[in-house]
Amino acid sequence: MSAPGDPSAPAASETPGGEAIPAPPGESTPPVNESAEAAPTADPGPASPDDASATTVGDEPAPSADLPAAAEATEATPEDTSPESSDTESSDTESSDTEATGTTTEATGTTTEAASEATAAVTVAEAADEEPEDEPGGGGRSRLVRWTPWIIAGLFFVAYSALSLIRYWRMGFQSPDVTVFEQAIRNYAHFRAPIVDIKGPDFNHLGDHFHPLMVLMAPLYRLIPDPGTLLVQQSFLFALSIVPVARLAMRRLGTASGVCLGLAYGLSWGLQNAVNFDFHEICFGVPIMAFSLEAFLDRRWRACAVWALLLLLVKEDLGITVAVIGFLLFIRRQRLLGAAVSASGIAAFFLIIFVVIPHFNPEGKYPYLEQGGGTDVTPWGLLLEMVDNRTKIWTLIFLFGITAFLALGSPLTLLVLPTIVWRFHSTNDAYWGRDWHYSAILMPIVFLAMLDVLTRMKGARRDWIRAYALRVPAVVLTIAVMLCAYFPFKDFISPATYQKRERQVAAEAAIAAIPEGSIVGSDQALLPYLAHRADRLFLIGNSGDFRPEYLIVDTRDWTHEPDLLQWVDSLYENTRYTMIFTRENYQVFRRSYPPVQPEPAS
Repeated sequence: MSAPGDPSAPAASETPGGEAIPAPPGESTPPVNESAEAAPTADPGPASPDDASATTVGDEPAPSADLPAAAEATEATPEDTSPESSDTESSDTESSDTEATGTTTEATGTTTEAASEATAAVTVAEAADEEPEDEPGGGGRSRLVRWTPWIIAGLFFVAYSALSLIRYWRMGFQSPDVTVFEQAIRNYAHFRAPIVDIKGPDFNHLGDHFHPLMVLMAPLYRLIPDPGTLLVQQSFLFALSIVPVARLAMRRLGTASGVCLGLAYGLSWGLQNAVNFDFHEICFGVPIMAFSLEAFLDRRWRACAVWALLLLLVKEDLGITVAVIGFLLFIRRQRLLGAAVSASGIAAFFLIIFVVIPHFNPEGKYPYLEQGGGTDVTPWGLLLEMVDNRTKIWTLIFLFGITAFLALGSPLTLLVLPTIVWRFHSTNDAYWGRDWHYSAILMPIVFLAMLDVLTRMKGARRDWIRAYALRVPAVVLTIAVMLCAYFPFKDFISPATYQKRERQVAAEAAIAAIPEGSIVGSDQALLPYLAHRADRLFLIGNSGDFRPEYLIVDTRDWTHEPDLLQWVDSLYENTRYTMIFTRENYQVFRRSYPPVQPEPAS
């Protein structure tokens, strides 16, 4: 027996053997659920392949609208008696038939009206979700539409790679971050623990942050051991996140609008800044978040949960974000699955923060707990922290402004809170602004939240709301293009971007003066350009008992005593160095005592 509301359910009842029993005269058709979820389809026969794809509007599945719902009700109406028997019918029977027919007609009218209202509410969204049919001569266009999200992602992969590689080529990396990850991945590539010497001799990076997914970078780095390899892989992952955003937008809003949103997302300032600032583990989190939320909006709950749980392997703070995804699943009636995801996120967060990272940390603790803000951790206190500073306010304006503030209308926006709270609650003001990579994980959240709102707007009954929804993608793309004037993509049109500076030439010469495979100490400026050449690389003054064979120092912002050589000799006990290179404030020193062992003859 088919379940109520099943489109394939027959109008008449069935015997256990499958034989149909006509509905008795005078019995009206069962009442029809007027909601979109239970609206019946027209054809009681086998469903076509197209009928298998249900469109959603908000939280409810869309009805099939091939024919009015009255067709099924009509089939359920008792047939008229044959002419031969009509002469023998009594007036009571005729009266009964007339009453039954009237009742059925009334039910049919009610059903038709309900189906019409439900169909009108989802026609636009349903049309957007349907795959284009391969008409004669039109198969090429259909394939092009299906590949469009990947084409957009490919274009941005080239742009992201160019942006980061040009910055690396111009020696524009000033932080040690890319060096930290390169040392960890280099050790992964040789099946060793992720030791990061610039954090201290034999420092295990799992004692700083928890990101085991970084091991996936190791095979390609083993083949091409260069920081550029990491930058290209990072660009690929950021570009990959465009696919679920553009793909879902094209299905929900149509090809043109979907392309606009895909381009706007690729240009979003959070991704631009992340690509332009070294290398970070969040490059895995961005596409995982995008695929998880695409599955959520498509009502593929298990896929959403699996993608969400992968975030636990990206970085320790994302455990709370995973818990929020579980909460969203719970309120969408996926209570068991949602509760399991939330519990996993919370348990993983506390386990990693208080057990795993302290186990690998030399001081036995999570090093970033000390950067927390004040003692007021009540909801009201945390809320006030979001707007107690002009930098924070502007960050929020930029975050939601790139979606024309429509993202605020979706429950998906709750996923922004964990990241915003820990950033704004920190005493480190570097977390508050729009620079660096900290906002990258928020980009797929706000764009897919906006798409959730636009989907419901396109199914609205008011014409002006539907008309506004049609124009939003172009507006959002315009905003994204205009903001490029203030973010890294503007460098593409600057001639200086493609020119070498004198200091860059001097830095390359200084690095070349150090033989490959040496033990090197460096200040922060040139760390990213030495990691793949040195056997071991330390931050000057943080090498413990190791006495580097070579030191390289940038004295442009020198803050120590004028006697540079005396300062260098004071760094390590019973050690002396001799300057072997100086140019444009770069100095290279070779250890003279104890002497550097000569390289064995090849």
